[in-house]
Amino acid sequence: QAPLALALRSPPWARAGEPFEVHVCVSNATPQMRECEVVVTDAAGVLFSGERKGTLAVLPRSRKTTTYTLVATATASGITENT
Repeated sequence: QAPLALALRSPPWARAGEPFEVHVCVSNATPQMRECEVVVTDAAGVLFSGERKGTLAVLPRSRKTTTYTLVATATASGITENT
């Protein structure tokens, strides 16, 4: 098991003009608190409003989730994470 792991959850598709949520979950398998920086970047076909950069403090052996609301400008599928 990795000391820190990231999981991205989003709908399998987005319809133009309709908001949808993307959930970013960071799991911490270590015995220490860890801070992780989450950065949201622009992508073609998606509008985003709000904090683009933030820090998640993840307690030992726990997980923390943050949620972003996005709006697709065109119908699309296959949202991915960049590492």
